[in-house]
Amino acid sequence: MKSIFTEKEYQIIYADSLRDGKKRPLYRNVSETQMSIARFYGGMNINGEPYKYFPETDELVSAYALKVLKGLRKAIGEKTAVGEPKQEQQSLI
Repeated sequence: MKSIFTEKEYQIIYADSLRDGKKRPLYRNVSETQMSIARFYGGMNINGEPYKYFPETDELVSAYALKVLKGLRKAIGEKTAVGEPKQEQQSLI
């Protein structure tokens, strides 16, 4: 499945969110759930936590996860902007 995260990035962010007591870092297949309303507003708050909607991947990603992802990619010197699927991820379906 296409995602804005690589599998390794997701594992790091998920472990980090558990350690910090945060909620789920992302929801997938949003358009098939009650959270599909986020498609029309570009995001939503879930239990007080802001989430941004990415229509290309049909995901809701927490602001916290986006902040951590930006830091991860900056630390390794990657040029891929946060929120854009990486080239290798686009071929995975």
